[in-house]
Amino acid sequence: MTSNTKTAIIFGLAVFGVVIDRLAKALVLHGVSLNTFFPVISFRLHLNPYLAFSLPLPSFISAVTIALIIIVMILLMLRAIKKNQSIVALVFFIVILGACSNLYDRLIYGGVIDYCNVFNINVFNLADVMILCGIIGLASMKFNDT
Repeated sequence: MTSNTKTAIIFGLAVFGVVIDRLAKALVLHGVSLNTFFPVISFRLHLNPYLAFSLPLPSFISAVTIALIIIVMILLMLRAIKKNQSIVALVFFIVILGACSNLYDRLIYGGVIDYCNVFNINVFNLADVMILCGIIGLASMKFNDT
């Protein structure tokens, strides 16, 4: 598999991920909820007004902070593109897409729309997973460079 093919696949998966996240959010906003065949996972609306780790910040401050982080991530992605680091750029792209999806929720609905409830303890969405996987990917790439 060529490098361009891998890049196209990762790009496509990132876009597909954010489309699925937005569709899932639209479903729960319209009242769809379900318990899966696993008793530990359910699909239902939870509006999360907090930042990561339930940090309470006023919505304006959290939105501005997230927007600034997204801008920095875009600049880092552009730098990676300029250096022909396509995989690094794509991982930044995954984080940016996830963060933009959650920022959109925060601006429009006053909080992030979470829908995947695990053990009635942790509620998250696919955008959160994209952000987490991207950050882990970036950290592992950085760790492997040193």
